[in-house]
Amino acid sequence: MNWLQWTIRGIAFLYPITLSAQFAFYDSLHGMYWSQIEPPSFEDFGRCQIVHEGLGYILGSAGALYEFEASRKNPWRRLPQPGPYLIRNFYALAKDAIWATVIAPQLYKVALYYWNGAAWSAVASPNVYNI
Repeated sequence: MNWLQWTIRGIAFLYPITLSAQFAFYDSLHGMYWSQIEPPSFEDFGRCQIVHEGLGYILGSAGALYEFEASRKNPWRRLPQPGPYLIRNFYALAKDAIWATVIAPQLYKVALYYWNGAAWSAVASPNVYNI
């Protein structure tokens, strides 16, 4: 019984340390600190990409693309959908140059769209399955 009490005390003592450890990371190879930031919504997130320091994108499970720009007061911004379609995959070159594949069920294929920083536009392409 003594062993069980000490185990419970150890877990109770170390649990807060374990929780705080997941919010800050140090990359000793590159000498950088990483920290966890609050997500833009409560959906599941899959693919993400960092374009450069302070600018990144993350794709939500509902097909929404979110932009993170550290210089803004509210750093997260949800980009508009490309028409009625959900984004399946994306590749960001810059803030005003993002390529995305969308599922277009009425066309029975995956379509390609381009973000110019202000609006999405469809791009003529063969049936694209991945970027």
